[in-house]
Amino acid sequence: METSTPDAPAARPRRNDEQRQSAKERQRAAYQADPEKYRAIQRAYRARNAEKCAARQWVSNEIQAGRLIRPTHCPKCGRVERVEAHHPDHSKPSEIEWLCRVCHFGEPNHSGEAVSERGRANAQARWSKASWAA
Repeated sequence: METSTPDAPAARPRRNDEQRQSAKERQRAAYQADPEKYRAIQRAYRARNAEKCAARQWVSNEIQAGRLIRPTHCPKCGRVERVEAHHPDHSKPSEIEWLCRVCHFGEPNHSGEAVSERGRANAQARWSKASWAA
C-alpha cells in the first residue's frame, strides 16, 4: 500500500459501478422530491453564464443541423477520440477550437489560469481509457 507524501498525495479511489448507480439513484430521488429547486439552480446558472450557454447551444444546433462537423481526432495532439468544442471567447460562438478532453483540460480557463499539471495528468489517465462513441 502506497503512502502519500507532500509532493505526491494519494489519488482518490474511483467509484465502482455499484457506487455510481447508487449516487444516480440518490440524485434522481432528490430531483423528484423537489424538481423546482433544481430548475431554479439551472436558471440561475444560465443567467450567470448566458454567453457561455448561448455559445454551447449554437454549437449543438449547428452540429444537429449538419452545418458543423465534429472532427474525428484532436488537431492538437492527434488522439483519435471524441473531441469537444472549446470557445476561447464565448462572445464569438463560431470561433471554435476542437480539442480532445485531455487537451481541453490543458487550455487556460477563461480567467486566464491554466489547469494544474496534476489535473491534466489525471484527465489524461481517465480519458485515455475511455471509449467514446462518435
